[in-house]
Amino acid sequence: MRLSSLCGSLALCVTLPLAAQQISTLHLDSRLVILDVTVLDKQGNPVENLDRSDFTLYEAGVPQVLSSFDAPATHRTAKVTDPSAVQSMNDVQRLMPTAGITLMVLDEMNSDFMDMAYARNSLRKYIESQPTMLIQPTALMVATDASFIQVQDYTLSRQQLLDALNHHKPIYPFQRMRMGNSGEGKVISLAQTVASLQQIAQASSGHKGRKNIVWVGNGFTTIDLRNEPDHQVQLVTGLVERTVNLLRDAHVTLYTINPTMASNGAGVIDEVQDPLTAEAHNARDPFDGTIAFNTLAPETGGRAFSLGNDIDQEIAASLRECNSYYTISYVPLETSVANQNYRQLTVKVDRPGLMARSMQGFYGAVPAPPVPGIKKERKTEGFYLGTAANSKMGYTALTIVASPSSHDLGQYNVHVTTSDIAWTRVATGNTAHLVMAVVAFDSKDKPIASVVHEANATLGPDRPLSSLPFVPLSAQIKIPANSVRLRFVVRDTVSGQMGSSDIDLRHRQAAN
Repeated sequence: MRLSSLCGSLALCVTLPLAAQQISTLHLDSRLVILDVTVLDKQGNPVENLDRSDFTLYEAGVPQVLSSFDAPATHRTAKVTDPSAVQSMNDVQRLMPTAGITLMVLDEMNSDFMDMAYARNSLRKYIESQPTMLIQPTALMVATDASFIQVQDYTLSRQQLLDALNHHKPIYPFQRMRMGNSGEGKVISLAQTVASLQQIAQASSGHKGRKNIVWVGNGFTTIDLRNEPDHQVQLVTGLVERTVNLLRDAHVTLYTINPTMASNGAGVIDEVQDPLTAEAHNARDPFDGTIAFNTLAPETGGRAFSLGNDIDQEIAASLRECNSYYTISYVPLETSVANQNYRQLTVKVDRPGLMARSMQGFYGAVPAPPVPGIKKERKTEGFYLGTAANSKMGYTALTIVASPSSHDLGQYNVHVTTSDIAWTRVATGNTAHLVMAVVAFDSKDKPIASVVHEANATLGPDRPLSSLPFVPLSAQIKIPANSVRLRFVVRDTVSGQMGSSDIDLRHRQAAN
């Protein structure tokens, strides 16, 4: 297996120069772990009448003390009656800040042509079966071997989702066709897939509601690492482990649906349903030695559907579960799994006939793996900033607002909400370090100009953070005449959190 071409998959969006920044590591023993838990009866129906005393959480077989408990009713949000009111993540944040959201992903980089067509038709069939106004905000993404595309931003309109799907032209996986199932091809496929999942997690992490990814496609081919060199094993497992943790931190539940047409029945790869054997099932790292795509979904509390021919029904079943869930949390103790990187979790419901589905485990401190092929001055921090800057997805972990101070000179003011920033206490007060990327796009969403600014924010020891509602930044960029959109992305170099803001420049073209 050669990793020399891995840069081709991971560096697709890296077009911005950025000096390396040092990211502080949060210690696991002081970090709250939050789990979303779905409870089903024997018929697969959600159960919502449980209380805190009905739940027991185990880490590696050791009972944990729950720090918090929220029943499904606490996740209810005010309903929006006008489907046209939600057109973007910004609208979701403003009108439905705690609502569950769904991201449907068509996998065109790992799927054969016939499977792609079948998956697309099944997804259309599912959308057509939904009410005119969708139950929750839904976005449509397409994963290709060239990029990760947002085809439709979050919407409550069934028709908008259908129109976006119908207008999207399939992009054939030329890289997969060329490389097949070679060792190098498998690794590139894995890298591209997990990079797409990481991007979703990072973009949506600031939204308080549960995020549900429905991934329709074959996913990356299983990789056997047992006979590979240690440095290659560390690279690949590092990518997967980091992805699992990012999905956990963003409260993402993944459902994967394999659209292979060759089968006649449906199989579900699920967590162990017998609680007596769950601990033995989860005790071992699920990605130790073999990396399988269909293992990712159960690890997040979702399910992996395979060999099925009723994809529309499987999507419907998955999303029904997503609308009813409990939330519990705890603080891990290092003594519970001393010297173990994988933290195995089991949630049990102390009532007969009920099954709890939740995240099955996560990893301890996972350093960001190196990005092969990217020079030292373009560290992983620059990769993630570049990915966000070249995307159309709204990033929500930092709240930022950009506005022009002088259109003609390309000067802009950017405000970053102070409470979203990870401040560091020093002798002279509180400090923070931010990096901002500004990118101009043409009508074909091609980046045509970009700049990067770095800024240090400092508050004196006698000035509380509450006295500064936002951190002011400024940016100047020479905007080409054919620019139609300007995108601002700010990254906190300590926490790694990012926020975005987009400005429509089409009115500027019309005025000229």
